[in-house]
Amino acid sequence: MKKRLRQVLINLLSNAIKFTDAGQVTFTISYASGDKIRFEVRDTGVGIPAEKLQAIFQPFEQVGDRRRQTEGTGLGLAISQRIVELMDSTIHVQSEIGVGSIFWFDVYLPEAQEWVKTSQSDDFGQIIGIKDRKPKILVVDDKWENRSVIYNLLTPIGFAVTEANDGAEGWQKIAEFQPDLVITDLLMPELDGFELIHHIRQSEAFKHIIIIVSSASVFESDQHRSIEAGGNDFLPKPVQAIALFQKLRQFLNLEWLYEEQSPENQSLAHQFEFILPPQTEIETLYELVMKGNFKGIIKQAALISQIDSKYLPFAKRLQQLAQEFQDQEILALIHPQQ
Repeated sequence: MKKRLRQVLINLLSNAIKFTDAGQVTFTISYASGDKIRFEVRDTGVGIPAEKLQAIFQPFEQVGDRRRQTEGTGLGLAISQRIVELMDSTIHVQSEIGVGSIFWFDVYLPEAQEWVKTSQSDDFGQIIGIKDRKPKILVVDDKWENRSVIYNLLTPIGFAVTEANDGAEGWQKIAEFQPDLVITDLLMPELDGFELIHHIRQSEAFKHIIIIVSSASVFESDQHRSIEAGGNDFLPKPVQAIALFQKLRQFLNLEWLYEEQSPENQSLAHQFEFILPPQTEIETLYELVMKGNFKGIIKQAALISQIDSKYLPFAKRLQQLAQEFQDQEILALIHPQQ
């Protein structure tokens, strides 16, 4: 299910970007009727003629000028429709020439009961605690669901987590809770993230608190501004558990406690220790992962394999993970000791 869903969404988003020269492409996930989840890709592209709306789901059928058609085989939507049908659904489309298109489908997804536990792991095993520490974390975000993800990830393994709805409440909680680290959103009512950072850094009592800015902003200018304002690091949303744990371990100098492994598992983990390529390659791979460019990762894996034969096991594993769209596993592979 996971691989199929990724394949369909990547195809719909690729098409939307390909046929949109100006404006935007918007990807939305929401609740549909019953227990189904709706995935919607909306663009402001060239649009599709009404008489072609059904034909676009036929194999090798393409709509648009010849320049754009050369960029694909025309199989993408046909395959995507077939995959969605296997999930007991169908892809719907609305479009208007010169205005844009909307593609959407509704599917039933089972509730992930074990998502917290599966997220609390790295290359060394299942994290079950923190050695000799109970760090205090303040999460400042006006969206409860964003705070809830971090709370549920951190509290079971020994963090003391408190929450604030906005910067103003966050400033009050800092005085009351005196956290070791603050994770703050940027765009909030009352007092935004930039103002909260300014308050913290201007305070004599709290100016040394570690601040991680977490935002869905894709603009590098916002990331740079948050660092310039006094943030220690930036964590993109949606928050990746492995990246969150890496930063907490780094900034708070933590040592994880791991679930005891059987001798067989320890031997297996040892077998999968890879020689990492040069740091420049790691940085390139990190950027590709954060962009979701799995084709680029596969190409980069091929280049890495040509640098030196000692990188071949790493390159093969990287290629396998990219083909399966395993972004978190790739991050763990390229940053195994963080």
